Amino acid sequence: MIEKPVILPREKWGGQQADFSRMKPHDIRFVTLHHSGVAYYGEIPAAKRIKKLQEFSFNEKNWPDIPYHFKIDLEGNIWEGRDLRFAGETNTRYDPTGHALICVMGNFEEQELTTEQLESTIRLCSWLCQGNGVSPDLIRGHKDYAQTLCPGKNFYPLIADGTITRRVKEALEQGCV
Repeated sequence: MIEKPVILPREKWGGQQADFSRMKPHDIRFVTLHHSGVAYYGEIPAAKRIKKLQEFSFNEKNWPDIPYHFKIDLEGNIWEGRDLRFAGETNTRYDPTGHALICVMGNFEEQELTTEQLESTIRLCSWLCQGNGVSPDLIRGHKDYAQTLCPGKNFYPLIADGTITRRVKEALEQGCV
């Protein structure tokens, strides 16, 4: 049995109340990995960065909340985003209904994933797959659904070559990450 990873609640980053009336309910059938697309080296605390994303989402995009269900910072901390019961948002043309959206903080076109980020990604994917009956073969990158570079040339190969799928399958077989 995969234990729920530690997920820092919205209160830790100062999340405002989402507008649930404008959200689309869904059931998780896929896990989709993203990157922020903005370089992040910890110069601003993760909580402030996530709060700014929510403000951008409300004010610039007119979205009802932060677009992602989870954010993972440089230290591998997993931050709660949008309520998992509701579909996320995307700046590209694909319907994220049914997708658990995980965004790893950084621009992986120009920086490398930290070991902590990778391990937390594996842990979170394993828990999401187990809890939602999702096959690890349905863990994909944003670019598998839309014309984008996301999650970046330094992250996507771990999806494309099966590393993440393999590691999640191993965790599910062993019952731990």
